[in-house]
Amino acid sequence: MYTGDLDADVADGSVLSDDERARAARFRFDRDRHRFVAGRSTLRSLVSSYLGIDPADVAFAYGPQGKPFVLGSELSFNVSHSGGCAVYAFARGVEVGVDVELLEHSRYDDGVAERFFSPHEVATLEAVAPETRPDAFLRCWTRKEAFIKARGEGLSLPLHEFDVEFAPGTRPQILRTAWSAHEPAEWTLSDISGFCPGAIAALAVRSAEAEAIFKGSIC
Repeated sequence: MYTGDLDADVADGSVLSDDERARAARFRFDRDRHRFVAGRSTLRSLVSSYLGIDPADVAFAYGPQGKPFVLGSELSFNVSHSGGCAVYAFARGVEVGVDVELLEHSRYDDGVAERFFSPHEVATLEAVAPETRPDAFLRCWTRKEAFIKARGEGLSLPLHEFDVEFAPGTRPQILRTAWSAHEPAEWTLSDISGFCPGAIAALAVRSAEAEAIFKGSIC
């Protein structure tokens, strides 16, 4: 796992594909364009370091919900960013997902929780002290997002159909899925906020014995 600052990282447009350059050109503001190019060029550099090829030669394919992967490779990866903060996660042979949310972007809304969280999660959220609910909300949200991103399904997987543990003092984990009694035990869910100052972040890996290893900051 790596972290980066998209406002400070080098934005090397020379390694991007034609479609990535076209996407970059559509950004109206320079800051957003820089963040996109920095994120994609950094991802290409990291993937190339695992595959032993040039960053410009990395050929991404995309799943039905837009999750990128490299054809013919066991390398699994996922990226999340909030503002200028970026997190890059990698694994081999297993699914991986990551999500990060800046605390300054936190806007707790019990209506959002009731709409997207499971009844168990809503009850957990209501049980914490009111002043800590914004952070608790983000702990739940990032863990759920990391899980669905790892599965590559995006919001086509209803968020209320599975439960994550996020109560203070408890171990992050998948508690329940509506479609399988056995799947929760296949996953490791980790709180990686300690690697992301000023943010709440989570990592999901489809392995019962996975461990989050911080490789370093890109910037």
